[in-house]
Amino acid sequence: MDIFKTTAQRRKEALVQPWKVLLVDDEEDVHHITRLALRKFTFEGRPVKLISAYSGEEARKILEQETDIALAIIDVVMEDDQAGLRLVKYIRETLGNRFIRLVIRTGQPGYAPRREVVQKYDINDYREKGEISSDVLYTIVVSGLRSYRDIMRVEREANLLRNIAAFLSDASSELSIQSFLRRVYHKVLELLDTFQSPASALFVIEGQVVEQTGVMDREVLELKDVMDIPGSQSFFWPSSDVILLHIKDEEMRDVGFIVKMYKHDDLLKNILGIFLHNAIVAAHNMELTKQLNTTLFDIIYLLTDLLGKRSGETGEHVARVAEIVSSISEFLGIDSETVYKYKLASMLHDVGKIGIPDNILNKPGSLTDEEFEIMKRHTLIGYEILTRFDKDVFEIAALIARYHHENFDGTGYPDGLKGEEIPLPARITAVADVYDALINDRVYRKAWPEDEVLAFIRENKGKKFDPMVVDIFIEHYDEIKKRMGRVVRI
Repeated sequence: MDIFKTTAQRRKEALVQPWKVLLVDDEEDVHHITRLALRKFTFEGRPVKLISAYSGEEARKILEQETDIALAIIDVVMEDDQAGLRLVKYIRETLGNRFIRLVIRTGQPGYAPRREVVQKYDINDYREKGEISSDVLYTIVVSGLRSYRDIMRVEREANLLRNIAAFLSDASSELSIQSFLRRVYHKVLELLDTFQSPASALFVIEGQVVEQTGVMDREVLELKDVMDIPGSQSFFWPSSDVILLHIKDEEMRDVGFIVKMYKHDDLLKNILGIFLHNAIVAAHNMELTKQLNTTLFDIIYLLTDLLGKRSGETGEHVARVAEIVSSISEFLGIDSETVYKYKLASMLHDVGKIGIPDNILNKPGSLTDEEFEIMKRHTLIGYEILTRFDKDVFEIAALIARYHHENFDGTGYPDGLKGEEIPLPARITAVADVYDALINDRVYRKAWPEDEVLAFIRENKGKKFDPMVVDIFIEHYDEIKKRMGRVVRI
């Protein structure tokens, strides 16, 4: 390493973030000599910023503010015989700083025997002042900064991998492979920016560029044609600086992206490799999950349709309720994965009616008190049926089946729950179920006019229904009707 730099080079380095070195010593001469020795010092093109503290207390205040100090050289005897050692303990235990490299430097080794200090305190080096020459100081600083650099590099890599894992966990909740892949594309660009690696990139759907970053060159544009290769569903490196990822979405459309890096290293490529491999796996798992959910939806629809025929209803009622539940949940800001679970689960809200006699279920007039007590049992029957399954959708469905007739003011059944004691999916389903029941013909009555249905829901806000759910339903009513894909009776 060449520690002697020209004036022009030093000006350039002044623009580079320096390594921070903290010197803690109560002798002014020590600070002066150390500052002179490190005046022209650089490590990996970065100069050193020497920060002075003349006591352990002053050092504590500095360390609380400066969280990126790479190396601290600490005298033992300052305010008292143990001031420096207490500072070491404070740094490691109170601040929890395991990254900063700590060097004990003492002129009175009798107060801090080497072996005792090295064994008892989490330090990285121990030196007596009498043995520290300019060359020794140089060695201490270089080795300390190199160690700090390596530790921070490992920490940075670990943070990147944790960040990637969290991203994939969150992004894989997307219901669309295309939207998932676009988030992956933006994450790749974010990683490149983190590594200060300029790039050109294309996001392509069916051969059409829908998003572009940077200036395109011939290689990137030519590689766009590779996206049309049938069956190509994995990423690879066509050359040392190009990423190509391609997959089929739910509608069998070719979706993918091309990224050309103009500056990279092995670490960046390794991290991108891990990330994209797991992204491909996540995308395939999303497709499998979607297929399973579609099958589950069809089964639930068929089941509820068959059960509904006993009471003169069809699967259309539960499908409409499910769409309303889905819309309200989305407008409440619930994540897309949970919204879909609520949608599926709500379709089973009346599954317990399988245990209700036909003469009560299909009675054209009002039920007697005794008959109504029997009808109310459908909530418990449904709960008992659905709790036999351990899949989370059925766990939610069990809660909805049991509690969708609870009232917000506590006057409902079967348990008389009130307010937020009632599970949220049941509170949402309650509004959806009542709305669809009133707006459509039933065996025991004709459909209500739309304005009367909406008035009933408003009047029961805070009584039968959760005020928050009612407000969302009314606020987005027109959009909910549109999503239901039908003309509501007026």
